[in-house]
Amino acid sequence: LNANTIGDFGRLRLSAAGSIDSEGSLSLESANLRASVSVPGLSLNARGTGTASSNGSLSLAARADLRILGLPSLQIEGTGVASSSESSFSGTFSGAGPLFTSYVTGNFDLSTRTGVGLNAGVFGLTYSPSIDVTDPAPPSSSLRAIAGNPVNPWTPGGLTLGASLFQYKQGNFNYISGGFMPDLSQRILSNPRFGITAQWHF
Repeated sequence: LNANTIGDFGRLRLSAAGSIDSEGSLSLESANLRASVSVPGLSLNARGTGTASSNGSLSLAARADLRILGLPSLQIEGTGVASSSESSFSGTFSGAGPLFTSYVTGNFDLSTRTGVGLNAGVFGLTYSPSIDVTDPAPPSSSLRAIAGNPVNPWTPGGLTLGASLFQYKQGNFNYISGGFMPDLSQRILSNPRFGITAQWHF
């Protein structure tokens, strides 16, 4: 199978060998995949192989290389198995972030039985999800008329020079992130801010 997108920014090359028995069941012996996507500022090249094992399943191996603005970024590698009863694929990724401003590393796990799992760490220039602080007992209108409106507290979040750890598992998104969070205004130098945010499901 050879496929190209309109504009030729995406290409797919897939070849497979196998057999069909007298009952119409398909059995793959090998498979090879090459795919590439290239848009302005971003390119991805992936290749994978599949080899039949003695138990009738297909052993998978794949690798992908991501480039941002022409510079090498993430390298992704994984292995897995596919069969009529269950399929799974897991691997690791690591490499530089955009313009080498950070280093990214982590692992992933895809399974038809357990779902999607992802762990990632970003060190350097990263992003901290912001949090909302709600006053459980806001002052009454009469008190605000006398004392004035309360000052809104600073809630950490946004562009961060530090470290972030992210996890996605069984539909839950967990993270902890912290470091220097610059005040992106005229006070960027006079108002240095350090903060940490976290979210965890139990």
